[in-house]
Amino acid sequence: MSVDELTLYLAPWQKRMVKDFMPASYFKGKRFSDISKVIIGKGVVKCPASYKIPPEGMRRGDWVMHLTDEQMVMVREQFGIPTQITSLNIDPGFLKSGAVQFK
Repeated sequence: MSVDELTLYLAPWQKRMVKDFMPASYFKGKRFSDISKVIIGKGVVKCPASYKIPPEGMRRGDWVMHLTDEQMVMVREQFGIPTQITSLNIDPGFLKSGAVQFK
């Protein structure tokens, strides 16, 4: 079964990663302490199992969202991807377009 978006609740260590890598402006006026989940649109999942730095390098606002074991299963099943995905490369364009949202 495939869906257009997936909500992942952030583990405490993922919240710390978000705080370290994401400028406050990407939280859309929310305080960091109020962020508990990330909503990921289907178009974001383009490079499965890619925990490596993208060829163009990392820019401010880019980050690699490492997934928990449970999140890996959710991403694979809900987006209908046969490959195990360990992380997602997130760039500012996803946030600006709304393909990735912090709630």
